[in-house]
Amino acid sequence: MKATGFGRVKLDVAKTLEQVAAKNPTALVFGTDIPSTRAERPFMASDIDLVEKVLGTDLAAKAFWDNPRALYKIK
Repeated sequence: MKATGFGRVKLDVAKTLEQVAAKNPTALVFGTDIPSTRAERPFMASDIDLVEKVLGTDLAAKAFWDNPRALYKIK
């Protein structure tokens, strides 16, 4: 699941991140959604902070680095 476009959704982003990570920690891939042309609120650096706060250091590292590298088969 691509965790991006937080300004485009009406759901509780933090709760959704928690639920997905609890179900499958390898499922989340973070993205900025830049240029965010359809978003009421474009990407903000605080989106990164939210992911780190909700998931904690280890799971956030998976979403930012490990999971995308595995998805795109980057060694």
